[in-house]
Amino acid sequence: MIRLTKMHRVAVSGICLVVAIVLAGSGCAKPAAPTPSSPQPAQPAQPAKPTGGAVQLRMSLGGSTGTFYSMGAGFADYLNRNATLFKTTPNTSGGGLENLRRLGKNEAELGIVYAVDLDQAWNAQGQFEKEQIRNVRIIGLAQRPTAAHGIVLEKSGITKVEDLVGKKVVPGAPGASVTFRVELFLKAAGIYDKVKIQYMGNEETAQALKDGVIDCFFRAGSYPWTGISEIEVTHKVRVLDLGPMMDKSNFIKNNPGFIELTIPANTYPRQTEPIRSFGEPLFWGTRADIPAEVIYEFCKIGYSPEACSFLDTVYKAHAHRDPLNVLPVPMHPGAEKYWTEKGVKLPTPSNK
Repeated sequence: MIRLTKMHRVAVSGICLVVAIVLAGSGCAKPAAPTPSSPQPAQPAQPAKPTGGAVQLRMSLGGSTGTFYSMGAGFADYLNRNATLFKTTPNTSGGGLENLRRLGKNEAELGIVYAVDLDQAWNAQGQFEKEQIRNVRIIGLAQRPTAAHGIVLEKSGITKVEDLVGKKVVPGAPGASVTFRVELFLKAAGIYDKVKIQYMGNEETAQALKDGVIDCFFRAGSYPWTGISEIEVTHKVRVLDLGPMMDKSNFIKNNPGFIELTIPANTYPRQTEPIRSFGEPLFWGTRADIPAEVIYEFCKIGYSPEACSFLDTVYKAHAHRDPLNVLPVPMHPGAEKYWTEKGVKLPTPSNK
C-alpha cells in the first residue's frame, strides 16, 4: 500500500483543483441546442462558419404568428432534412425591413425581403438614407406579392383616390412597411398633405371605420382579404381601384420595385369589375459572401417540385413556382447558376 504524506495530499488536492477549474472553463457542460423549428432571437454578428461539415445559416423571418415565420420555419425543417452543405435556424424578427438590415449587418445569412426595400437600400434612399446596403443578393422568389387595399364604407360616397382629400386616412401602423408604401403612393398622387393622416394597427382600423372615426384605411395582403367579410356583417364596404391614379402619377414607373396587380372581378361583394392595385415581389435574400455551392444547394432543394409540394401544405401563397420577372439587385452567383441550368432567362438587375 502507498502511503501519502501530508505534503503529497496537499499536492494532489491542488492538482484536482486545477483540473476542476480547467474543465469548468472549457465549457464541457453546454445547454442543449434549440430545435430548428423553434423561434430564435437575432444572434450576434458573425460570418457563416462550417460546423461538423455544414455551414450554419441564420434565417431571419418575422413574428412567430406571421406568414413569414409560418412558412419559413417549416421550410427550414425541410431544408435541414435534405441538405448536406448547410443547416439553417429560423429566427423571429420584425419582418422584411429588419431582415434586410440584419443581412446588411452580417446578423443573418438568409431572409425574406421586399423588392422596394432592396432598391432603396442599394441607393441609400427612403428608409435607408443613412444606411446604404449593397452586400445583399437575391436567391429567388419567396411569397406572392401582397396587394394594397384602400378600404372605405360604401355609404361614404368615396369612389376614387381623389375623393380622399379632406378625409381621415390610415396608411397603416407607425413604422410599418405598408405605411411607408401607402404614404409614398399618396405623395405621388399629390394628396398626402391634403388628407388627415392617422396611424393605427390592423386590429383597430376595421372598428374605427365602422364607428366613423376614420374614413379610409389601407392594408397590404393577399386577396380576398377575410377582414372585409367581417366588416360586411354590419357595414357595406368598397375597395378602391388604385389603377387610374397609378397611371396618372406614373407610380410604377417612378418607383422601382413595385408591380401592378389586378384583383379579379367578384373577389369582394358588389365588385363587378376588376380593380387594380400595386404590390411588390418578396424574395429570399442572402449575403454576397455566402459560398456559391451553398446557395446552389439551397436552390436545388428549395425550388424542387418536392419542396413546392411540401410548401403547398405549409403556406399556399408561396411563390416557389412563380416566374422571376424582376431583379431589383444582383442575384447571388450560386442562384444564378441554378436558374441558368434550369433554362430560366433572368431579368437584368435594376441596380448593379
